[in-house]
Amino acid sequence: MTPSPVNPIGYIEALAPLSPDERAWLAEQFARVELAKGEHLLREGDRCTEIAFILEGVLRVYLLDDGDEQTAYFGTDGQFVTDYESVLTGAPSAMNIDAITDCRLSVLSHESLMETYARVEAGERIGRFIAERLFLAAHQRLTSFYLDSAEERYLKLMAAHPNLIQQVPQHRIASYLGVRPQSLSRIRARMAGRGSSPG
Repeated sequence: MTPSPVNPIGYIEALAPLSPDERAWLAEQFARVELAKGEHLLREGDRCTEIAFILEGVLRVYLLDDGDEQTAYFGTDGQFVTDYESVLTGAPSAMNIDAITDCRLSVLSHESLMETYARVEAGERIGRFIAERLFLAAHQRLTSFYLDSAEERYLKLMAAHPNLIQQVPQHRIASYLGVRPQSLSRIRARMAGRGSSPG
């Protein structure tokens, strides 16, 4: 069954049944957070203590390399975003997470996630699934960076997030692809010439 992206409880219930009491308790653990475009959910050097579920909008995860922003990935509606390493270890994060658009989030603290394991029958399955989603996104991004061309990475990004090109500035997409904006322009021109441009 495909999880519902409408809200985190619907997402979770598509994977693991919840009793009415469990559903009510878990719903109370998620806090609503709104970020304006450009605001940060996490900055490098801070400890990450939360896992964000995106209700609406686009979050960007990036790292700073000698002052240059290197985009690791984008999170969109119905996805979890966090620095899971920092959440698990308590170490300062090497990542930054900011809002590319105005965002509405539903945020679960690490403390509440740990309590979920004890209070919800399927709590460990829920935690494992969230961890798996985060791991798969990171693994697919890393594998694609080494095995795919920039054009192939662009096509995969557009296939996974078809509306992203209208929401994200082109220099941010270029950073995600690991190319300069001029190279992205050439990629899009070639695709348009073949009649396959997604934008």
